[in-house]
Amino acid sequence: MCTDTENAASAIILAGELHSRYQIHSIQPLLAACRAAAETEFPVAVVGRFKAGKSSFLNRFIGEEVLPVGVTPVTSVITRIRFGEKPQIIVHFLNSQALEGRIEELPFYVTETHNPENARKVDSVTVETPSLRRFPGICLVDTPGMESVFGHNTETARKWLPNVGMALVAVGVDPPLTQQDAELLRRLREFTPRITVLLTKFDLLDAAEARQVVAFVEQQLRRQIAPPPEVFPYSAKPGFEELGASLERNLLRPLVERLNDERIAVLNHKTAALMNECEDSLLLALAAAEATEAQREQLKTIVLGEKESIEEFKMQLRLTARHAAGNSRRHAAAILEAHTPRVEKALVEELERLYPEWRTSLARVISSFQAWLERSLAEKLSEAQDADRAMLLRPVEQTAAQLGRALQDFRNRLSERAEKAYGIRPRTTKIEIQAVTPQTPDVRIGHVFDRNWELLSPILPMSLFGAVIYRHLAKRKAPYEVYKNISRLTTQWEESTGRALESLLSEAYLRVEEWMSTLDGLLSRNSAEIFRIREDLGRLRAVRASFGARTPSGGLCRPVT
Repeated sequence: MCTDTENAASAIILAGELHSRYQIHSIQPLLAACRAAAETEFPVAVVGRFKAGKSSFLNRFIGEEVLPVGVTPVTSVITRIRFGEKPQIIVHFLNSQALEGRIEELPFYVTETHNPENARKVDSVTVETPSLRRFPGICLVDTPGMESVFGHNTETARKWLPNVGMALVAVGVDPPLTQQDAELLRRLREFTPRITVLLTKFDLLDAAEARQVVAFVEQQLRRQIAPPPEVFPYSAKPGFEELGASLERNLLRPLVERLNDERIAVLNHKTAALMNECEDSLLLALAAAEATEAQREQLKTIVLGEKESIEEFKMQLRLTARHAAGNSRRHAAAILEAHTPRVEKALVEELERLYPEWRTSLARVISSFQAWLERSLAEKLSEAQDADRAMLLRPVEQTAAQLGRALQDFRNRLSERAEKAYGIRPRTTKIEIQAVTPQTPDVRIGHVFDRNWELLSPILPMSLFGAVIYRHLAKRKAPYEVYKNISRLTTQWEESTGRALESLLSEAYLRVEEWMSTLDGLLSRNSAEIFRIREDLGRLRAVRASFGARTPSGGLCRPVT
């Protein structure tokens, strides 16, 4: 008798054959996730917003400071942590090469500071440590934080989601459970039945607040997610060790004890979805093959429409993206320029405190002022764009939603036409594209004075001119540099938004072409293929029945005659 794992493995192999034979491009990500789920290690992934405490939680749980942490978004590459007899890292590059190294070298491959925008082309890093001996068969996964200023981190994390086995969704208490958190939880439900909410930074709350926050989160989860995930409060701070012990005692140790059953449950969950999508496609291919040639061409035209209508739809998408791009600078300027008074005031206050230390000579004033202004202004502009990041990204997110709705309507129309022509309605999927935002403010400070003034430093008495120079720096130079660099940062956001919108448009075009190509291929099947399609449908249904996969909700199940 075949085991559940063997049955799921057979289903994955069959799906791979069908994907190749019928060119079902849409199942590729799910197929890859099912293959990964069949591996021996069970991935327990910590996912969530940036600065939600994911890396800190994993370090505390592992028992050593393995993962880099910081006050700004840090993790930029998928990082797996598993038991190993000796501590080491294995760096997996996008070109399929691998490199072993010391754990101390991990930041050079996974952090934004040392590997900005993944310049080193790292696919993932595996950390092996003896500290995880108590969790054999489990692989902890640290994912880049979502919704940070680094849009590529969000994209990396989202692309990895189909591989999750158990998900620990880190939700900070400041604020607890945003709409983005709820959307992430619903998205994860597609890939795994095992989801837990990790309510981090619990040390920030007093007893009354803690009860209120937990009750609020649990209430919102019951309203928005079915079935609602379990909630575990957590803090990495000293004095809250019992929260971590409770998580390990009530969630992770039971997972180890029933690891094989959990692996099978997750694998079956993913594989059932894969089988459903394959059946939708085969049913449509069979219906086309059973039609006469004249009917097939006529029905294909009904489903796919005329070429001119596709070009018209693409034009609508292009106009939507261009309208957003045309308004992007005005939008960014309004947000960033609002920070000008606060930034100027903070700089002048700092300058007033530091200036007495510099005024020994004009040369020291110039060098000290320039170094300080570059550093301080960069920090303050970073804080400004981080504070309003969600507003700055709004044009891209709104455009993504508009394009997504347009694509959804387009796909629905194709499905409705397919149902009208063949009695089969393929399921539709939602588009998800993330923005690529500026990495850090590119602050540049011009010369404080004319170079001839710098030559006067040895003979210029600061006792006489110190106050005049200070007024020049505080009243003219600092405000001018704030104005200039906010303008430059506005331009960066305009350019970044433009690139993101172009990426959205390209992705939308790709989705249109992919759907049209897939449907064209399925609807071009002829009578010579009827027997093979029926045979494949029979094999698919037999394999799916062997591990109890559900019937597809998006298609009509017809008996194979």
